[in-house]
Amino acid sequence: MEEKQTMRLDHQVCTPDQGKRLANLGITGAPLFWHLSTGEIHYGQHCDAIAPAYTTSELGQMCPYESYTYRFMRNEEPLWIWVIKGKNGAKDILPPFLLFFRTEAIAKANMIISCLNEGKISAKEANKKLNKRY
Repeated sequence: MEEKQTMRLDHQVCTPDQGKRLANLGITGAPLFWHLSTGEIHYGQHCDAIAPAYTTSELGQMCPYESYTYRFMRNEEPLWIWVIKGKNGAKDILPPFLLFFRTEAIAKANMIISCLNEGKISAKEANKKLNKRY
């Protein structure tokens, strides 16, 4: 029987640095997972939590408008890029050059951070979208 392959949890959440950056930019929505000081990822709030570990789905909820992540293979390793469909219908890649990321969650977190920094979405809007998930 063929063994099922599952995606590692650390590939499904943003990095601790990204979680801290999102929090500093005003994202206050409670994530499902948290990064602990031990390097583990824990479901639910924990006294040892150092940063939110937003999932790919949670990050997608915060996007300002339709966005895409594309998966490419390079040397048998998957890499991700992100594209945002702008309000004018044109596709905008932020920043205006291609960046490749190790996981979709890392790509989406960078997209949200860029959108917050550039004023394409406010923390209030992102939090509202994130809190609508339930």
